[in-house]
Amino acid sequence: MYDKKKWQWICPDTGNIYNLKHTQEFETSYGVKLEKGEPAKDIACRVIFSNHCFTRLRNPEDLDSHVMVRESKRGGNVEERVFCPVRWDFSQQLPEIIRDLTYRNCLIGGSR
Repeated sequence: MYDKKKWQWICPDTGNIYNLKHTQEFETSYGVKLEKGEPAKDIACRVIFSNHCFTRLRNPEDLDSHVMVRESKRGGNVEERVFCPVRWDFSQQLPEIIRDLTYRNCLIGGSR
């Protein structure tokens, strides 16, 4: 069961509770050089996570009770997504990875 208010997924088979609070949106800022030789300017950013961070496409063997999200796509197709423990496990690292981008150098396109 997907409990959006408590930010958790409860596996209908095992009763295991998976905390999703790490996917709550947050704000951070990055120093960005807009011109070569100029000092970096702080740019404020809001980070929003999609359920794709902890779900995958439904396979034929997945039960209806495992479907967390139904998303309408272009052309009227509906994509069903189920909880994925592997993606959930990795997603716990995402907030830290994103915050640490502040300390990484990014190259200007075409600079090799």
